[in-house]
Amino acid sequence: MVSQMLVRYQDWKCKNILVVDANFPEDILYTIDNHWSSPHVIVKSAFGAEIGNTTFHTLTSRIDVVVQNQAIEVKRKSVFSSSYTCALPSLQGATVIFKVSAGQTQGFKLSCLDDKAMPVVRTSGASLGDSMNSIGKLEIAEEYAGRQEVRDEIVVLVLSLTSPNVTG
Repeated sequence: MVSQMLVRYQDWKCKNILVVDANFPEDILYTIDNHWSSPHVIVKSAFGAEIGNTTFHTLTSRIDVVVQNQAIEVKRKSVFSSSYTCALPSLQGATVIFKVSAGQTQGFKLSCLDDKAMPVVRTSGASLGDSMNSIGKLEIAEEYAGRQEVRDEIVVLVLSLTSPNVTG
């Protein structure tokens, strides 16, 4: 079974975002705070404990991500690329590739493939059937959905790479 989550705005400034279970929208899984100062993105559990944070750097593609006190180096493939790679500690350092795409008709999408080119996560923008404050959906592959440490890393990375603060 694929784990599906909904990502929702909590305010009109996109500063506070909620991630909820798609099957039980009242169940908050994560809260995200976006800031203009470092760290730019802070991800917390439903209980308020910080899971991870992200700092972006102006005029560079460097992104510093920390999840559960472990640094994750996120690299952009090239200056003009919308693909990022990183090694996930929860997958024994296996490299994953995030591909970001944006289009007028399909909205903002992100997909992630593991080192065997198998899907790990994908996002999709909100549809007309979603609530007005919905940003979109996040789906984690069955193989990874049941592992909390993998899910935490994936959620922090996805929400960081889709953050309005991305400056690289």
